[in-house]
Amino acid sequence: MLQVRLIATVLLPWFHSASSFIATSSLRHILSSTTTSITHHAVHDRTTALNAIPPPHNNNELHLLTFDLDDTIFPIGPVVADANVAQLRTLIQYGYENAANEEIIAASKQIRAELREAGTAITYSDLRKQSIRREIERVSGGLSGSSSDGAVHGSVIEAVFDAWLSERHASADRNLY
Repeated sequence: MLQVRLIATVLLPWFHSASSFIATSSLRHILSSTTTSITHHAVHDRTTALNAIPPPHNNNELHLLTFDLDDTIFPIGPVVADANVAQLRTLIQYGYENAANEEIIAASKQIRAELREAGTAITYSDLRKQSIRREIERVSGGLSGSSSDGAVHGSVIEAVFDAWLSERHASADRNLY
């Protein structure tokens, strides 16, 4: 049996594709041959990136296995739709009856455009939280459920995000292929 040490799934969104299971030598080749693209998007120092790859082991242990969101192990559309329902339900429970997932999606797109223009990166979790904040501010005019200075209380945003994330995980479990 051929021993292949799997170390990571390398997502290359700037190439609009993803590689699923890259062996160490292949990853070194990808890092060597795409230094400019990777440096621009994720890795600031090629030598540091190459040195971060641990030496190969002489066993069959799986060290890291990741998947992207392209329907690899569950259909992403229904999973995100379920999570969005939980998100909206939680916003309504907090008194934001006029909240709308379409507005959260629009806020997300606006935030990404603003950050892209500023040259700033953001995680998907932080993007969702900022989008939730903007929706609460839109619905409440920055007053209801906010602190005395008009800012939305972070615990509400965290609760809404946690509801979204918990349902995303639960729905993924229900919808496994």
